[in-house]
Amino acid sequence: MRKRLIIVAAVALSACTLLLGKTYKRLEPVPGGMGVIYIYPDPKLASLRSAYVDKDPRTEGVTHEIKLVKKGYYPYLVSPGLVRVLSGPENTPSCAMIAVTAGSSHWVRVAGEVPRVVAVPQVEAEREMSAYREISTEARSAGVGNFPSEDCSMPAEQ
Repeated sequence: MRKRLIIVAAVALSACTLLLGKTYKRLEPVPGGMGVIYIYPDPKLASLRSAYVDKDPRTEGVTHEIKLVKKGYYPYLVSPGLVRVLSGPENTPSCAMIAVTAGSSHWVRVAGEVPRVVAVPQVEAEREMSAYREISTEARSAGVGNFPSEDCSMPAEQ
């Protein structure tokens, strides 16, 4: 019983360490000619998911995993270009293509028990994220996923 309690406490502590404690605040201005994609889970999502991000997979081919936590968001800074945000099984992911420009901001929500990636308008996203806290960079890892390299949809409208 004691061993089980220690394992549960360690898992809970590791999830908490991904949070920096900073409440949501939009990056203004977006630094250094980059764009930002705010990635967050649906407030009603019961289980946690990961989101995967890659910049124009046909040319760069590096996928980053973002481990989502309840009431957490990740500000993904990226150079301008076409960026794919995915979630779900590798063979049938849900995804959105985001056309990032220098200084632009985009909001993407991972929703549903069968994950759906949804581009969200700023006003709606900021209302949902008002009490969210920033997820630290430890939530991001490189070189994961083996997703199809083709475009998954038309660029998302904001």
